[in-house]
Amino acid sequence: MGWNPQVGPSRRLYSRDHTPLWRLVGCLVLMAAAFAFGYQLTHRGVVDDETQLFTLREERDRLLTELTAVREQARLLEHTQHTDLETAHLAQTQLQTAQQERETCQRQVEAFEQLAHANGFGIAQVEEFYLWKTSAAHQFNYRFTIKQLIDNFGESKGRITVTLVGHRANGASLRLTLAELTGSKPNSHWARFDHFQQFSGSVLIPADFTPQQLAITLDPTTKNLLALSTAFAWTPADNAPKTVTP
Repeated sequence: MGWNPQVGPSRRLYSRDHTPLWRLVGCLVLMAAAFAFGYQLTHRGVVDDETQLFTLREERDRLLTELTAVREQARLLEHTQHTDLETAHLAQTQLQTAQQERETCQRQVEAFEQLAHANGFGIAQVEEFYLWKTSAAHQFNYRFTIKQLIDNFGESKGRITVTLVGHRANGASLRLTLAELTGSKPNSHWARFDHFQQFSGSVLIPADFTPQQLAITLDPTTKNLLALSTAFAWTPADNAPKTVTP
């Protein structure tokens, strides 16, 4: 019997945000290939320059970000009230796959840290990032911690720059440091720590600006400390975290 275009709606599967699920599966396949490539890199022997280590770290951070996005999409699919059984089963499969990929990535991180330690490099990482609204219009507070991942590396020093990424009302993309945002403070941070250090500040958003990300970079002044660059989605909470006094 031939296909009748008048018989019922299409059974194509979509995520809650209308992204075709085959794209998510395709993303997982591409990430698996990327992990295989990264695994080969970490076992080619000890690298002899900072550039290769930094490239490997950037690849690790990118894959972690992609895995987090896939897990969030799968979680939304699993909890939606309108997902049919077939889609729910696929969401569960994606969650399991993401968990396996996360474990693989964790092993990659450990191998990367061992490699950096063997070559005398230090690796800083941003943790415990918080962003929340304040009572003042267009003003937001942030807090984050920078941690040294390599044991016994010694003192880590450098300049930290916080940059707002977004676009104007006319669609023009912009990157604005806190020094360029009047009313934001401080203009920059200076890091000096052995194990970790906490930083905080406020961002005043221009009325005609739509923020998308808050980027954090560390320009090290300590020898063999790798530069750091990471970004967080602009998703401010309504209230300050419980561990922070508003």
